[in-house]
Amino acid sequence: MNFVIQDPDDSDGIYLVEALLEACQDASRGGGAFAFATAAGAKLFLEDETFLAFAVEHSFDLIVGIDAITNNEALNAITSAARGAPGLNVYVFLHERQDSLFHPKFCWFRTPLGGRLVVGSGNLTIGGLRANWEAFSVISLKKSEAKELENTWVRWIETHSALLLDPTDPRVTARASQNTGWVRLVRSDDSTDGAVTTGNETVNDERATGPVRESQSVLVAEIPKSGDRWNQANFDLHTYEQFFGAKVGTQRRIVLQHVNADGTLAEAENRPSVAVRSHNYRFELEAASGLSYPRTRRPIGVFVRVATRTFRYRLLMPSDPHYAVARAFLDKKWTGPSNRMRRVCVKVHELRHAWPSAALWRSV
Repeated sequence: MNFVIQDPDDSDGIYLVEALLEACQDASRGGGAFAFATAAGAKLFLEDETFLAFAVEHSFDLIVGIDAITNNEALNAITSAARGAPGLNVYVFLHERQDSLFHPKFCWFRTPLGGRLVVGSGNLTIGGLRANWEAFSVISLKKSEAKELENTWVRWIETHSALLLDPTDPRVTARASQNTGWVRLVRSDDSTDGAVTTGNETVNDERATGPVRESQSVLVAEIPKSGDRWNQANFDLHTYEQFFGAKVGTQRRIVLQHVNADGTLAEAENRPSVAVRSHNYRFELEAASGLSYPRTRRPIGVFVRVATRTFRYRLLMPSDPHYAVARAFLDKKWTGPSNRMRRVCVKVHELRHAWPSAALWRSV
């Protein structure tokens, strides 16, 4: 058994989503249940290329609770993921009990050697999968144990089949419309019994990358041309491991979220680290998709590390009105050879001083 405390401040830690993706890589069947889901959390796991490769060929039964948080946007995201993964079977657990919650959080996988069980506190949300402090265990199962677990799963589904509904069922969508998709639980100041109540503060789970703080590290880097797919941005080994937190020989994920010119945030990008024989180390940038590489001057990427392997970024093309500021910053700070890709790592407060109008700061 491998017990993990998910810690967004631990540079060597592993996130729940990474453990789930690793657990399904050689599996032939699986299932899982989560109390709550959000659209961003569902996409982070179910649309990852590793899970999709598994669910295209093999069966995975997903059960999601709807007592809170899970809204129609989340259900639409899960249903959309299922259309691209024929083996993904989705059910919503809808009950009428007022004194109980549907509250499990686990996944299991059948493997050639037996199976794996990943069980813990994290839900199918950005927070549960990688942003919160959570705890989970990855348990290797013998063949007999895996068979017993699978039998228990099948019996439970059969027992509660009347409560397991399609996400498009009108009863499900009506109940989901009552949920907001996010909630923050706070302790009531005037509570005499210590009960936890829902407060006025809210946390939007679509903000996968958290706020930018002055003490965080920021990378300003020229993006090289790499054939016709320069959106797979190449970096040197030091930047790949020391700034982004990837590691050669592993499949760690980083989450990127592009900041648009108006300060709004694009969808989260869950990217595997890729190392190739040519000693290129790369991550795909969605913001560069479909763009032609400039004929003169290189694009510049500005990446703010807001948590372990979690980044907000801004891609600047030469035509961008802020490009000259970033280029001038590189001119001033770069001390390496003139024929190398210029990459400078500083703290946020230093770049903010040189570029106070950046959309990166308005996205806070």
